[in-house]
Amino acid sequence: MDTNHIEKHEEDTHLDGGVSERGTRDLQVAAVVNNESEVDSRYEKRSRVITSEELLMVIKHYGLKKDDDDDRDLGVESFFGCGRLWPWLLHKFLNIFFPIVSIILFTFIFPILLLFRLCRFCVRSVFREKLAGKVVLITGASSGIGEHLAYEYAKHGASLVLVARREELLTTVARKAMEIGSPDAIVVKADVSKLQDCKRFVDEAIKHFGKVDCLVNNAGTGIVGLFEDQLCITDHASVMDINFWGSVNATHFALPHLKKSKGRIVVIGSCGGWFATSGVSVYNASKVAQQSFFETLRIELGSDIGITMVTLGMVDTPLANDDFLTEANLKWLPKESVEGCAKAIVNSAIRGDEYLTEPGWMHTVFLWVILLSDLMYLIRRFIVVTSLKTSLQKWKSLNTGSFQPLDLKHN
Repeated sequence: MDTNHIEKHEEDTHLDGGVSERGTRDLQVAAVVNNESEVDSRYEKRSRVITSEELLMVIKHYGLKKDDDDDRDLGVESFFGCGRLWPWLLHKFLNIFFPIVSIILFTFIFPILLLFRLCRFCVRSVFREKLAGKVVLITGASSGIGEHLAYEYAKHGASLVLVARREELLTTVARKAMEIGSPDAIVVKADVSKLQDCKRFVDEAIKHFGKVDCLVNNAGTGIVGLFEDQLCITDHASVMDINFWGSVNATHFALPHLKKSKGRIVVIGSCGGWFATSGVSVYNASKVAQQSFFETLRIELGSDIGITMVTLGMVDTPLANDDFLTEANLKWLPKESVEGCAKAIVNSAIRGDEYLTEPGWMHTVFLWVILLSDLMYLIRRFIVVTSLKTSLQKWKSLNTGSFQPLDLKHN
């Protein structure tokens, strides 16, 4: 049977014999399925030739509408005669009303909110959390930001659980932290991308100290290079496994213990989550996923566990060496000292801050990205992408063999 010449039968909403429109469609579809050329003669019908595409549309529409309401046909009459009109009008109204009201409310509420935040900052700066006797678990603690976070927490008298893959470096960091002021520090060699490793280092912390008061999700990794130049896309799986799933896995196993101690989670994110720079596309995406997860978790947990979201700019760590900055064309960005960054993070956490952006001037860049998105795109496109592509091509021309993107880790 040629579906291009199937007759389409259209009935009025109320048909003779008390048969519903839904029943008419049942017979029509049954006729199509069974290759029947005619529909029950009881029904009054008008016919026209329809194409196979139109018939497929009817069948798809019929299959998606399985409830017993009769207002199912597409068209002007059903649109104004059923419940579709009011949602349409509501959205049109909100499109006009909500922006106007928001501007008016922001004009009055924003200054009050700023004053409230200033007062809260002053109060929290005076009545800060005491870290003496607290247990802090830090991932990626063998070097860079994680290492200096260990030293800062040690200065406040916290006991430490240091986690990373390089055990020798961890031992050195633990020894120095205890010299600075930590009463006790243990090291656990583990890979946060592995679920069982995350469970193991949380269990070892509980076994040794009996509690965990603060979890610092710091471990991270990345691959530098334009996405179109990547030879093996599966290499990027490790970026998500460590940056995103590493934080999720560690949090999953530490959550029950943090609830008991009314503890805190510190998440070391990146400004790359909202200020996208070329050459680190998957890294930026992993930081967006990380931030979205912990923002959702904050809503779910409420006041049971505090969460401090840290978004960092360029920090002077072994990761941000000259080779890396040259390949990623980020040498134009001013770097903050790792010691100052770690101190700001710890101070923010013991104040109970929900957010920290470091360095502070990146707040202004965030406003530029939101309010002047077109201009910021043009600036990044010109300064970053064009120069990065040129530098990568120059780098490849000076090296024989296949190009391999630079793998970087601050674990």
